[in-house]
This record gives sequence, structure tokens and C-alpha cells, in this order.
Amino acid sequence: MFRLKPITALSLATALVGGVLTSPASAGWEDDSHPVLLTEQTAAVTAGGSVWLNIMWASAGDVEDFEVTFKANHDGEVEYSQTTVDHAGPMNGYQMLDNEADFTAVRLTVPEDTKHDEVQLEAKATWTADDGKSEKHTFKITVPVVQYTGEDWQLVGNTSSAVNGWVEMKVTGFAPSTEDLEFEVMDDAGTEPYLPQVTWTGPHNDGQLVTGETDMVRFYVEPGSVTPGDHTVTFTTAWIRNGEPKTKNVDYTFTIN
Repeated sequence: MFRLKPITALSLATALVGGVLTSPASAGWEDDSHPVLLTEQTAAVTAGGSVWLNIMWASAGDVEDFEVTFKANHDGEVEYSQTTVDHAGPMNGYQMLDNEADFTAVRLTVPEDTKHDEVQLEAKATWTADDGKSEKHTFKITVPVVQYTGEDWQLVGNTSSAVNGWVEMKVTGFAPSTEDLEFEVMDDAGTEPYLPQVTWTGPHNDGQLVTGETDMVRFYVEPGSVTPGDHTVTFTTAWIRNGEPKTKNVDYTFTIN
């Protein structure tokens, strides 16, 4: 596994914190070798999302067997990589040389209905100091939480051609979750489309969209029942976002060749 050279790590640590190893945060330790937390606050996480957080550390003295477990207060949930399963370790191995910088990674999930604007991570670190003693310390990390405020979902374009009578509309999710998305025909302009759920149609995989997910919504028009050319159908759509019912109307134009 790739390992940072000590001189490179020293340069990184210095650039990040400007002498962190002699700062108040690293003072008052009884042992001469210990990890120093560089990431006391991370970038913001969107409520309802899951993200990997890279927590940066530096080392004062040589540190071995360095492991960290994380616990989130409020309603945050943490996960580790499949490699380590129940803890996090530095990317370059469990040893950190004097003045070396490295990071540990933890996945944080914040519920969409959270009422808090931050999550506090409690990082419990254990390591072996250069005198051979097993040491431990608890660090605090603040993770700001923001609410998503944009469009919940959107059609990817609003036109396509019917293929053997089937019209496929692409939809993409933007919000952390869009649930029970349904399309009902409001005005079919005489095309009389068939909807897979009889009175409505929805995403092919399931009725839920998450951030960045694209799915297909389909309806059928009997070949020969409408004249060739462009036809526009108006749908009224309904869905649930974070427990709140929402609706909007969308137009979709399909072409019969």
C-alpha cells in the first residue's frame, strides 16, 4: 500500500495547520507520541444523505496500532469500510511516523427528518505510543447539517418518440428521497394512453427516487389509433417528500412516426 514519505507528510501537516503539533490542541499530553486531530469541523452534510467523511490527523511522535471508532449524537448513523468493518484506520496503515499526516474515513447518514443543524461525532482513538504503552483519547468533531431546498425531481427532457406504442419518460431525483411518485393523465389530447397501473404510472423500478437516481416512467398508445406527428399529454403528478404530500403538473410530448 502506498505510504506518504515523512517529509511529504510533514509539509502537508504544516500547510494545513501551521504548526499544529505545538498548538494548544496538542498541548498537555502526558505521552510524547500521540495523534493530533486536524479536522475539528467537516463540510456540511445534507439531511437525508449519506457521505464519506475524511478526518485528517497528524502525529506527534511515532504512533502504532492507531484505530478510531466514531459515534454520532442525535440521530446520525456511522458506518465503516468493508475492509475494517467496525473501526477506521489511517489510509496508509495503522502506523504514523512523527509529523506524518493521514486520514480516517467514516460514512455518516443523517435522517431527512432531523431537527438538528449539526451532528457531533465522538471519535474514540486508541494507539500504542513510542514507549510501548497503550493509549486512548476521545476527540470531538462537528458536522454541520443543511436541509435540501431545490427541486425534488425533474423530467429529463420533455419529448421522445413512441417505440411500438410505448413512450418512455426519464425522471431524475434531486432530493434525498422522493416517495410514491405517480403520474395521472390530466389531458390526453385525444390520444387515450394506457397506463400500466390502470389509473396511473410511475418509475419502473419502484416509486422512490433518491439523489442522482434516474428511472423510467412509461405509458402506451395503441399504434394506428392516433395520427402521425407530435402529441402532448398533461400529467398531474403526486409524491411524498419527507412526509409531506406534493403535486405538480407536467407536459410531455411524444412523436408518432
